Formats: sequence, structure tokens, C-alpha cells
Amino acid sequence: MKNPKDFLNLFSSLTNDNSENLIYRVFPHFVAEIARKYFRLQVEGTENIPRRGPALICPNHSGYSGFDALLLAHEISKSTGRIPRVLTHHLWFATKATSVPAEKLGFIEANTANATAQLKKNNLVNLFPEGEYGNFKPTVERYQIQEFKRGFIRLAIQRQCPII
Repeated sequence: MKNPKDFLNLFSSLTNDNSENLIYRVFPHFVAEIARKYFRLQVEGTENIPRRGPALICPNHSGYSGFDALLLAHEISKSTGRIPRVLTHHLWFATKATSVPAEKLGFIEANTANATAQLKKNNLVNLFPEGEYGNFKPTVERYQIQEFKRGFIRLAIQRQCPII
């Protein structure tokens, strides 16, 4: 939503008996717009993301405990119309309090079997080759790329899908 009036129109069209719309349609846009301005988010290259078929989206983490994954997924969805499945740290699935929202956001526990299953469904899979080392690095290292794990390369070869 580039125009604040778009947000207000969407918000005013909601009724009190349809609170899911507020959570799933309005809130993510609202938060993403605030975060984009705060973090000065710029996403380039979305034209390289296939409009159909499986693909791996492999950015580096900025070190903000996964917040960058949410912002990137939102930007990809907005520019391509596709919702990427985000492979996330297993701690998101450790309790019901975190696993339910994680699943509703499209998060999937990071492992090869889950990534393969999503690619077989022709989905975009957003994974971070740095793994948890990139996600939980100290803020003084937030824009320093950590060593990549290599499983994503094997996965792309096995599933014959592009890496973006």
C-alpha cells in the first residue's frame, strides 16, 4: 500500500464481526510500512523471481532476529503475487504460543524435508543460508555475512529449481 489513503480505505471497509481481516489483511501492511520506513528497506531484483514454479530465495540475515524475513516475504508477495514459505528456526515451533502464529504467517520449520515438500508444491521457499548464525549475530555484525551452509545448493540441484 503505497498511499496512506489505501490503508484507511481498507481499514474502514472492515466490520467488527470480521476481526480476522484486521489481523491478516491490514496489520501486516501497517507493520511492514512502518518497518520499511524505520529500517529503510530496499528490495531489488524481484523481477528475477519466477511467477510460477519452485524457487529458493536465499538472502542473508541482517541480524534482527528474523524480522527481515517477515519484511522480505511481504515485499515478495507484494511485487510478485506469490507468498513465499519461510524456513525458520525450530524455536518458533517449540510452544503453541509461537507455533500457531508462525504457521499462520507461513513459517515452516527449517529442515530439508520441509523445504523439499514445499518445492514439490511449486512454492517459493525463503531460506537463509547463514542459518541461525546470521539470524542471531550481534548487532555490531548485523550487515556482515556469515559463512553459508551448503544444504541449499544440494536442495536446488535435487529439485532443479533456481536460487535467487
